Amino acid sequence: MHGSSSTTKLTIAPEGPSGLRLIARAKSQFPGVQIQICVDDQPISTWAPPQNEFQDFTLPFIIHGGGPHELELRFTAPHTTSQSPITFTRLQIIPDCPPQ
Repeated sequence: MHGSSSTTKLTIAPEGPSGLRLIARAKSQFPGVQIQICVDDQPISTWAPPQNEFQDFTLPFIIHGGGPHELELRFTAPHTTSQSPITFTRLQIIPDCPPQ
C-alpha cells in the first residue's frame, strides 16, 4: 500500500484499550523522506525509513478520552513529486500488552 498524497490516516475505534502499538514496515522512494507520527493532531514521534530497503518500525502509544481517535502519518520529502514518497508492506495498530 502507498501513502496517499502527503498523509495516511488510520481511525481508531472508541472501544478498546487505551494502550496501543503502531507496527509498520516501509521504505522511502527518495532520500531524506521523514514520517511525523501524530495522534489526534499531536506529534508523538518521527521516523525516517531508509531508501530502497524495507525497515520495521514499532511505536507504543496511549490514547486519552472517549470517542474515535486518529493516527496520522505525515510525510515530508526534500522535493515535491506526484509519486508517493513511502511504500508500506505493513501498517497496523494493535493492543500494546506489557511484558509479563
